[in-house]
Amino acid sequence: MVDKTLLFFLVKIAAIGSIFMIGTSNADVAKNAISALAFACICLLQLLLHRVWKRRNVSLALIAGALAAGILLGIGEFFPLISILIYEGIDLIIREKSKYVLLCTVLGLLYFVAEPETVLVAIAVVLVLFALSGTWALEKIDSYRQTVAAQKEEMDDLREKLSDNKRLIKTLKYTASLEERNRLAARIHDKVGHGISGSIIMLEAALLTIKKDPLQAEAAIQKAALNLREGVDDIRMSLREERPERSVLGLGEIKAVLQEFESTYGMQTVFKSSGRLESIGGEIWSCISENLNEALTNSLKHSGASIFTLEISVMNKAIKVEYKDNGKSTEVFEKGLGLEAIEERTIKANGRCFFEKTETGFSITNVFTA
Repeated sequence: MVDKTLLFFLVKIAAIGSIFMIGTSNADVAKNAISALAFACICLLQLLLHRVWKRRNVSLALIAGALAAGILLGIGEFFPLISILIYEGIDLIIREKSKYVLLCTVLGLLYFVAEPETVLVAIAVVLVLFALSGTWALEKIDSYRQTVAAQKEEMDDLREKLSDNKRLIKTLKYTASLEERNRLAARIHDKVGHGISGSIIMLEAALLTIKKDPLQAEAAIQKAALNLREGVDDIRMSLREERPERSVLGLGEIKAVLQEFESTYGMQTVFKSSGRLESIGGEIWSCISENLNEALTNSLKHSGASIFTLEISVMNKAIKVEYKDNGKSTEVFEKGLGLEAIEERTIKANGRCFFEKTETGFSITNVFTA
């Protein structure tokens, strides 16, 4: 993977090569070749040390040594390499955007001091611009990587929190169930238990006195029977009061299914209702719930939708249930096993089923007789 050190190494090698090619017209070819090889060795050493240690001070020391050698050999002759070395040193020391202003200032002063040839200036400009664009791209890529890593970490945290919330919900449901059972048991014990215990005592007393005093025994039996009858009535009343309405159970089940689907698959779910939902019977609620699971699965597999809507409308003589998504699938509409199951289930509940695929999405409509 390309990083800044490798980028600067390649640019410096290009600068060394260009200087050597231009310098071959001079008489001292051996000197130019030795100089090029020496600078290449220094650059390669810097790259290798950075790969092993990744210490900025080592790189800065090697850059300073190469700069000193270039200045001693001739600033004008090694102008492209010196420019890249200056840029690399500034980039290592300064991280802010002000480094570009400093780079332009230093290179401008270096140009007036060294007065290099036009060809060397052009090569230096091209290489510096290439290094600038490369480092800018690498900084952007690094920034994107950090953003992606942060988002991934945040998503992992959210998944963990979601998992914790699911476990908490299960625990709360179980705790609520236990509390409800305990409350119901305490109510039956307090209201009915004492009456039944008293009736048992009366019956036992009647058994003891039935031969000696039949009238007293008969009265005790009648009193016990009355207490037991009242106890049974109390049990029925308690169960009737504790039992929730079927519409409340149906709505709670449907909303729980929609919320769990949204949190699991990320598809937004919307629930709408109108009319007297308490008039919906248990068979229809069961059909709505089972059809909802099938419709959600169908949307997830085939529609590619982002929003799923369930709308229940109770009218005077009909109940309309519509499952709809905003998917724009290009697949040809065919009733598979899931949709056939929805249709059969609806017919068994004395309803009718309609399917419609349009440009705005796919919908399943059930109509029941109220």
